[in-house]
Amino acid sequence: MPPSIRAVRELTEPQVRQLHALYMGEWWCNSRSLDDVQTLIRGGTLLLGLVHTESQELLAFARFITDGLFKAMLYDVIVHPDWRGQGLGRRLMDEIQALPDLQHIRHVDLHCLPPMVPFYQQWGFEVLQNDMVSMRRERPPA
Repeated sequence: MPPSIRAVRELTEPQVRQLHALYMGEWWCNSRSLDDVQTLIRGGTLLLGLVHTESQELLAFARFITDGLFKAMLYDVIVHPDWRGQGLGRRLMDEIQALPDLQHIRHVDLHCLPPMVPFYQQWGFEVLQNDMVSMRRERPPA
């Protein structure tokens, strides 16, 4: 992996636009507007990005929501398509594991497709085998 990459906890406006472009390329988040992305960045979400030191380009991103003690939910783990396969996903997850915000959290959860399970298991995530049911209430787009 190139050494000229650094972790950031805040995004610049150009990086927010780059994040929006990353979202547009993925089936699970391609309906988010730039306004939506700006709102989620400001909305109490903790985030971590990997940025190319020289160009300041956003190469990878993840965000999480937490109550600060018991629960955290990891969302939107994404690596720029041109940089996949170069270890940035691993670097991002390693950086997330080291965040002080998550050190005292009892449960960190995430959702992923079945092929991604082995990737996340490297950091101790386990498939839950219990009677819990995932539920969602969805509002129609405005």
